[in-house]
Amino acid sequence: EAILAYKIDHALSKEKILELYLNEVYFGAGAYGIDAAASVYFKVNPKDLNLWQSALLAGLVQAPSAYSPIEDKKAALARMDEVLAAMESEAKITADQRAQANKLASDYQFSNNSIQLSDGMLKFPYFTTYAVKQLSEQFPENYVRRGGLQVYTT
Repeated sequence: EAILAYKIDHALSKEKILELYLNEVYFGAGAYGIDAAASVYFKVNPKDLNLWQSALLAGLVQAPSAYSPIEDKKAALARMDEVLAAMESEAKITADQRAQANKLASDYQFSNNSIQLSDGMLKFPYFTTYAVKQLSEQFPENYVRRGGLQVYTT
């Protein structure tokens, strides 16, 4: 692992490593990658995430089950505030921005839009996340995630 990490570090920029990581990491609720996470938790594209939404997703990566806003909103918001506090201490945001982000997040009502995981999704999470994304572009989001579709691919 150390050799692989060394090779990656010298072959790719930090931005590219982060991009690759964000496109693969598990965010909970069946969401692999930032595209799926933004869709599952907020029904938006990643480019449309605001400060608190971004901080919440960043905090989820550490322990998606423990910090799930669907299962434990209080824990999720506490973790989100840890992320915001770190951003504030690095002067990336102001105290006012942090307070506003916390206010907006506390007012948000999370609903369970999690992707229902089948055996195929557990075996092939990256491909199935891609397939769900493609289906979501053609059919209503709720229908894709909970409509009982059976999708066969080759």
